[in-house]
Amino acid sequence: MAGFQPSLSHQQNPATQGYQQIPAASVQQDSQILGDISNSNTKPTYPQINPFALPQQDMTSQASFQYLPSTKLLPQNIMDPRLSVKDAVQDLTSYIRPLIHQAHLTYFNHRENWSAKAATEVFNALGQHVINQNKYLPRDFVSQTLSYLIQNTAPHYVISEQGDYFKANKIKPDRDNTNARLQATIVRASDGQQYELLNTLTPEQAQKINVDTGRNLTAGKADIGDGSFGIVRYARNMQTDEIVAVKKGSHEHMAKLEIKSMQQLSQQPKLVAPYSHASIPFQDENGNTVHKHYFFMPLYNEGDGVDALEKLHELKTVNLPEAELKLKHIAFSYLDAVAHLHKLGMAHRDIKLDNFLHSSKHGIGLADFGLAKKLLARVFKSTAGTNGYLPPEYGKKTYTYLAHDSFSLGLALLELKHGIEPWSINGPHLVIRGQELKIRQKPDTNLAGISSNNRLIQGLRFETFDEVIAGLLHANPAKRITPEQALNTPYFREYAISQQSAHVLF
Repeated sequence: MAGFQPSLSHQQNPATQGYQQIPAASVQQDSQILGDISNSNTKPTYPQINPFALPQQDMTSQASFQYLPSTKLLPQNIMDPRLSVKDAVQDLTSYIRPLIHQAHLTYFNHRENWSAKAATEVFNALGQHVINQNKYLPRDFVSQTLSYLIQNTAPHYVISEQGDYFKANKIKPDRDNTNARLQATIVRASDGQQYELLNTLTPEQAQKINVDTGRNLTAGKADIGDGSFGIVRYARNMQTDEIVAVKKGSHEHMAKLEIKSMQQLSQQPKLVAPYSHASIPFQDENGNTVHKHYFFMPLYNEGDGVDALEKLHELKTVNLPEAELKLKHIAFSYLDAVAHLHKLGMAHRDIKLDNFLHSSKHGIGLADFGLAKKLLARVFKSTAGTNGYLPPEYGKKTYTYLAHDSFSLGLALLELKHGIEPWSINGPHLVIRGQELKIRQKPDTNLAGISSNNRLIQGLRFETFDEVIAGLLHANPAKRITPEQALNTPYFREYAISQQSAHVLF
């Protein structure tokens, strides 16, 4: 492991802020175990001279540990000759262990792996630091305490080509060391962006998220939800201070699909794809290398389509005209997002309200592309999707990805209209030209679609929201309208033009 370059300054690297340069020393590491001392109640004998003034090394040496966390003075009780060795060890341990964790973080920030050489550098630097403050502490006492603590304080971090990981240690801050622990685990993505994982929120972290997103979170465990890949939680970009969402999972096949979607769809309007990724290698209990994947993406602070549905139907009870306008805007946004994905040559294959995200900052976007496929790819076996949102031709030769998305989107709009899942609707599903239409439900809870023989679906003029939904729910995939065609119906066209949709046909 290469040491830190002496020319590196506080201004050149933000990771060194709050650190002071201290010359390393040539203290020899003592191999004796600390247990003999820590269990002793004898009182130390403090010599009247300083037998361990440590010779300084040349600061250009690659073996020197340049950056030691700035610290307060040693606690006064450690210097009290009346203190038992056992109590002195405990006090020195509570003082030194947080500094070792901070030394681990320094190496992590410089992307240096922990090694025997690193441990020796930290041992020398901390030994010099302690002895500089009290030159009459017994050499064995300092040496053995440091040796034991450095050997038994594991550096819980990983450096790899695809991302780095530093686990927050669980030491509680004490009165003298308010920075004794990290408040969050750190993940550095492959693009160099560094994030704090906000799994269990402190009061300060909860307040930060609430201010940025309008949420009302309190301290404690905080999850955003679940995706097809894994659980979704909060994170903070340490460079920009932005609160983002992070998906974590270890399923390799799903991770490859997420990475592919990130490469193809990141930064696309109306599509919520990850913009940073980290793949962290760990050893499982059998010694095999496994990877945990972290995908970072914009945070949509108003929840998903299910949350929007609940707010929409609350609004209906107090202001029906405003609720109808809101419904039209949401439905347009969903159609526009799916049409944009199709324009890029991709099919989603798992469209449902859960996968539409709403934000006061980013608008409405389609998310969760773990099951996405090329639109015109050959279909070998249709296994994707969520039961209840599957088209009637699912598993048959007439199945296509495009028609699957159209039917699932029609069901999502039907759910928005009624406020409940399509398979739970008891009354008529739609009203076409003043007549009620109920769609047959299959035994597997999926709707059978609207048959071509149904006279209400013949000659649709698409002048109402219900007619557009009916076109999307046609039982025959060849006659089913696409999201782009839905945007160009009389019901949506003028609104789509006003919203500057790229999918209006002229």
